[in-house]
Amino acid sequence: MDSVDNWLVSRDIWTFETWVAVGLGVWTYAFLMGALVIGPTSGRLGRQIQEEGADAPAVKAGVGRLFLLARIELVLLILVVLDMALKPGT
Repeated sequence: MDSVDNWLVSRDIWTFETWVAVGLGVWTYAFLMGALVIGPTSGRLGRQIQEEGADAPAVKAGVGRLFLLARIELVLLILVVLDMALKPGT
């Protein structure tokens, strides 16, 4: 596979500038974070809320962690929008 990538890059058919790699990397991070962490955590918190109530300390701590992860992801996605709009380094 490496020789195919080198061939494509050497012919300017398939190039990855830094801003494209950053955008794809953050998009992949956001996708995996949503699928593997945020989705299961919110499902578990929903069950905890039904069992223990919304005022339980464990639920409040879980919601706080979930909001922290969501804020981090939001900041990264905003940076990707800026990255794609400004195309630094080109």
